[in-house]
Amino acid sequence: MKKFEVIFSPYALDDLDDACNYYRKIDPETELKFLLEIDKKIDAIYINPYFATVKFDKTRCTSLKKFPYSIFYTVDVFTETVIITNIFFAKRRPFW
Repeated sequence: MKKFEVIFSPYALDDLDDACNYYRKIDPETELKFLLEIDKKIDAIYINPYFATVKFDKTRCTSLKKFPYSIFYTVDVFTETVIITNIFFAKRRPFW
């Protein structure tokens, strides 16, 4: 399977920044663990963008195992691109 390019939307980057700031205030090591788990999920998406469940329309979602966050993304087969749309705190009201 061809590997797709992974791009973060500005919203996803803001979500990631907010989460990192939160975990950094608790403990810098917790922030690092969070980022490592995000990195593992992004690698999984990069390798196989179709592994995650379609939640609505064409948006897929995968959850982190150790942190209450989900990564929402879309796959564009024409440009061979994955767009990370949001990194969503699971205990927050849904954005849609």
